[in-house]
Amino acid sequence: MQTRIEEIDGLVVKGLSIHQGKTSDIPEKWEELANALEGYNVSQDVSYGVCIQMNEDGLDYVAGIDDHLLPDEITAVTVKIPKGRYLVGKVDGGIGQIQETFRKLFSNQDVTHRPSMSFEKYIGQDIHDIEAWVPIV
Repeated sequence: MQTRIEEIDGLVVKGLSIHQGKTSDIPEKWEELANALEGYNVSQDVSYGVCIQMNEDGLDYVAGIDDHLLPDEITAVTVKIPKGRYLVGKVDGGIGQIQETFRKLFSNQDVTHRPSMSFEKYIGQDIHDIEAWVPIV
């Protein structure tokens, strides 16, 4: 897996959320977002899947796009991804390998992880170009 370290100033994602759900709920949320965007002239080259938290109660997750691109008519939540450094890994093998990619990034002993949100970055319209971003010190 190819990895790199990136530093961002933070970003704001707006989209549809899952509260205390399961990872198996995520594809349905993306489909719901795609359906909500139909009929709008939204041209996004990047979309984000933000894991706000995951614990014994389930997963809090947002499937979204840059906040300024989402039409105001769509009821959505806004998530602010904090500025900082991230360990970034290219997801090889498509969507089915996202969890494994995050597992490898979180188990990387060459960096110090920090508590914050991790996220997926989908680049372009082809869902096979995916990156996993994990917060580090």
